[in-house]
Amino acid sequence: MSNAFSAQAEQLLLRIEQGDQIDLSRLSPDELPALAAAAAGCPDMYPERYVRLVSLAYDRLPFLYYAIDADRPELVGAVLPLCQPPRPWVARLWELPLLAAVERGRCELLRPLVSFGARVSQCLYDDGLTPLHRAVLKDNIAPSARAVLVHELLRLGAVPELHERGGMDVYALAQTRGERETLAVLREHGVSYGPRQSREARRAGIRDVCLTYHKAAGFIYRVGQPDLPFVEGGDYDGAFPCDAERAVEVFERLTRDRGYDLDWFEPFLHRIVTGEEFAFDELKKYVGKFSLHLFSERNNWG
Repeated sequence: MSNAFSAQAEQLLLRIEQGDQIDLSRLSPDELPALAAAAAGCPDMYPERYVRLVSLAYDRLPFLYYAIDADRPELVGAVLPLCQPPRPWVARLWELPLLAAVERGRCELLRPLVSFGARVSQCLYDDGLTPLHRAVLKDNIAPSARAVLVHELLRLGAVPELHERGGMDVYALAQTRGERETLAVLREHGVSYGPRQSREARRAGIRDVCLTYHKAAGFIYRVGQPDLPFVEGGDYDGAFPCDAERAVEVFERLTRDRGYDLDWFEPFLHRIVTGEEFAFDELKKYVGKFSLHLFSERNNWG
């Protein structure tokens, strides 16, 4: 089909250049995108020829989308001025070019596409990936370019708390992948570690979740502390910040070697480690039992 439409696109252009009046409205909704894809992929397609073809189309959006998808910035620049903001009921169609711009790392196209009506936080497929998620996953551009892409999406109103199908928001995804520059950008925009539990804790003024044992020793989860979110120890031997892997080891030692009954806390620990959601209401029912405490200030020994 691509070769057929490539030949058709070339034939149409020749007729246009010879002065013929061409009516592209006769093309079906399936044929027009195929023609646009073939035209954008044609190596002999320079901007002036592309504009002639696009100007005859009743729907110019496919030509913009496939120019972005084919990574032809010269065609994108030529056709973008021909695209006008659509009526509200078709504004959602602009999300496909927005997604293509993210996939190609074309940061400069995001603002005009959003101004045309593209919803910057919209998920188009059942994987749950928003444009922010897709920007973090862009392995074909440099980490600094991914961070710039995330920054621009946030400036345009992207919602960072949305989760993909696996339950991760954009911060958890960036942390899992070790995206330091992107994490720094997210923090600049006020986005911190943890999905639901982190937001609930901030609203409630909770900074530390402390599980105490042996009088002045304990295990702390520091809400919103992205790099070393746990503290172990106490007044006797000192307190030591630790990462998720170390926290799991400490927890297993407490339950295995010291015999503490902490089975009820284990699901919460693993949710914290994996970035999954839980509600603080689930933890509050244990406050006053099992030596669990919630602090609005950093715990004095942690």
